Amino acid sequence: MEGQQRGKAPSEHRFRKVLVILRLAGIPLNMHPVPRLYTVYSEMIVTCFYITYFACLIDLLFNDGSLVGAMKTIRLLIGMQFGVWVHLFFR
Repeated sequence: MEGQQRGKAPSEHRFRKVLVILRLAGIPLNMHPVPRLYTVYSEMIVTCFYITYFACLIDLLFNDGSLVGAMKTIRLLIGMQFGVWVHLFFR
């Protein structure tokens, strides 16, 4: 069949770039036996992300009154909040 090359579904060929990006983010879409190394990688990435997120929150709370520093931290936290939102809804 033309749509199935090397035993893969047509959706894997169409959305290959999106699947790679999601897999790098720790979301194992269309990976039927999830490899053990990938599971370790995924848990490590999630752990590091949330540690960084909470470190930014603590930095914001204990900031020494510098408005410039607080705005930099808030800008980073807003971007990371989108990552948290995607992680919670895709997991």
